[in-house]
Amino acid sequence: MGKKINIKGERFGKLIAINETNRRYPQKRGSVVWECLCDCGKINEVTASALRSGNTTSCGCSKLEKFVKRSTTHGLTKSKTYISWYAMKARCSKNYGKHKKDYHDRSITVCERWKNSFETFLLDMGERPAGMTLDRINVNGNYEPSNCRWATAKQQANNARSNYIIKYNGLSGGTLFWSNITGISQNVLRNRLQLGWDIERLLTQKVKHRNGK
Repeated sequence: MGKKINIKGERFGKLIAINETNRRYPQKRGSVVWECLCDCGKINEVTASALRSGNTTSCGCSKLEKFVKRSTTHGLTKSKTYISWYAMKARCSKNYGKHKKDYHDRSITVCERWKNSFETFLLDMGERPAGMTLDRINVNGNYEPSNCRWATAKQQANNARSNYIIKYNGLSGGTLFWSNITGISQNVLRNRLQLGWDIERLLTQKVKHRNGK
């Protein structure tokens, strides 16, 4: 085995080797693994051989940047990723028809970073995977890098506001739990969640029947 070379602090493209790890890749016998800081701010692990050979020069952001440039330069803005970006902005518009209450009226917005730049959205989110759509992790939050992911239909259904655990006065439960306690039907509770009611009003305001009782 050859003498191990210390590359700490050396730059390889966008990567700077910062710490040698104790890990070894079984498929690459004897290859030393380094933690590397990329110019984009991400840290990932790369073998010393990949760094020194020039096979790895970034955390992957360089490939994504090239993809973004190719997508916009070559007129690929009708891709599924572009459609997701466009639909995201449309949902938050005051002109979104009958669904306006679910987004614009609840003050759900698109962050400034994404609002006028498909390129930046693509750089942050990556290309839309097959079978997935754009999902907000916190359904009451805005469209922004820290609150968005590509998700399956099942993941989105599980993340719906109607499935949220409601906490109030030291108790927590779903809509069935609170329906049994308050006497308010699950459908009414779900509709109130969709309208963005605050929790106290959601659970305490009595339902007005058509006969006024």
